[in-house]
Amino acid sequence: MQPRFIDKRETDPRPNVMVVVTHGLGSTDLGRDDTPEIDAMAIDRLAGTLELTADRQGADEVVTALLTTRDERLLTERLTDVGYQVGAFGVWPEGRLGAPHEKGVSTFLGFTNADEVLGLGNLRIRQVVDLTTAEVGTNPTQYIPDLMWRDARSFVRLNAAAPTFALFAVPLPDGAPANPIELGAILRQSGDASLEDAFRTGNVDDEVIHRSLVRHLDRHFGRLREELIDYRLTPYTIIVLVGDHDGAPIRIWGPEAYLASTTEAPTTVAELQATLYAWIGLVDDDMESEENGESEENGESNGDESATDAAPEPAESGS
Repeated sequence: MQPRFIDKRETDPRPNVMVVVTHGLGSTDLGRDDTPEIDAMAIDRLAGTLELTADRQGADEVVTALLTTRDERLLTERLTDVGYQVGAFGVWPEGRLGAPHEKGVSTFLGFTNADEVLGLGNLRIRQVVDLTTAEVGTNPTQYIPDLMWRDARSFVRLNAAAPTFALFAVPLPDGAPANPIELGAILRQSGDASLEDAFRTGNVDDEVIHRSLVRHLDRHFGRLREELIDYRLTPYTIIVLVGDHDGAPIRIWGPEAYLASTTEAPTTVAELQATLYAWIGLVDDDMESEENGESEENGESNGDESATDAAPEPAESGS
């Protein structure tokens, strides 16, 4: 099927934002010959590393910190209020954030707890997956993160005419499947023929698996990139890749029109949230209230002096 091309300039020029939270990805995993698609995503790239405290590490912590605002409403809810379509794929800490369909998320396929994957499409339950057997319908060998990336790409396609916010918190590259059939298939996809023999003989170490899963993540980036190109969305899309541990990479890709005000990559999740606000044009109500309060206090305490400074006497005419 040919892509349905849409000129978003005629509908809504606000950017699409895609945040990819990786699990266990190190800065040295990127920028190598075996991650060509991730490097090829660069239009204007900002690179940095994440600063996290010891008790604030893990994908669930990053997702919670990114979406939690200073009022009772999540970032996903605020985005929905201003006309964004919101999708979430992967880790969703329901115990901290609440059910995704109650928090502004229209499309969801992810982990709401440690034992199951819950699927929501247009607020409808689609499927529940038992992770102990990785069964999805009649296909017990489908790798769960692959399903999440597939649904994420569908979300991009189906909402090509609207501004979108997509959160991918998928357990790659350290989410190695327990099912040996899945793991063997991923290792073979790495392009290294020797890996199949190594896997068959049981001589595959953790580093080999990690490298293969980094390449698997890279392939998903490649497919996402193709989707954006096919639907002419690259001029309107910002992609953020962020790790889930201290020192993990942060990379930002996007058109200069949106990134002009961002001179370097954020280093904390709070800075990343503030940067998202700036890109999308959201106003932090709490911050605005605090600034207004400070302005009023300063105005009250220095009212007469400020008035004198702000309104100098006009010069006499006729001289």
